[in-house]
Parts: sequence; C-alpha cells; structure tokens
Amino acid sequence: MTDRIRKQAREIQKRLVEWRRHFHQRPEIGLEVPETAGFVIQELTKLGLEVRTGVGGHGVVATIVGDKPGKCIAIKSMRRCSTWARRSSAPWPSAGLPATGDL
Repeated sequence: MTDRIRKQAREIQKRLVEWRRHFHQRPEIGLEVPETAGFVIQELTKLGLEVRTGVGGHGVVATIVGDKPGKCIAIKSMRRCSTWARRSSAPWPSAGLPATGDL
C-alpha cells in the first residue's frame, strides 16, 4: 500500500507545487480571501466534487461521497497571511507572508 501511495503522490506532485506557487504569488491578509476561495472552488469543481461556498464568509466545503456506507472524516485547511514585511527575491509580492495555521 505504501508504494501505491508514493506512486499516486508522485503523479500529483507537479499540480500541488503549481497550487502552492499560485497561493504564494497572491497573498491575502486576514479572513478576506476571495481570490483564494475562488481558486479552491474552481479546482474542487474540476475534480467533480460537490462544493458549498460562502461558509462563514469565504469558506468552502467539498463533499466526497464514497460508494460504501461507513465512517466519515473531515479535513480542515486554513490559509492565512501575516502582515509581516520581508525582503525576498521571490517572484511574488511581499505584502504578506503566507503562513499556515493560527498566528
């Protein structure tokens, strides 16, 4: 099973790196994240998932329905950007520092 997971991870690695770069090139401060929400909605819709928008503001919820009854899980992801200034040669704005989790 581990080999199968590694193979699947390699198959989507390029897309995940593209997503990460997209987010880092467009920092949004605080809880006002309309561009991030729009991107997430677009990508989840492309995957064929049922998407609910506007949850608590710009929140997005996707539902994945399996073909068997049983347990379910919830996965939460947050994207925040601090207002810290920084110097960088990175090709994205320095208006905010992309960060994960609560600051």
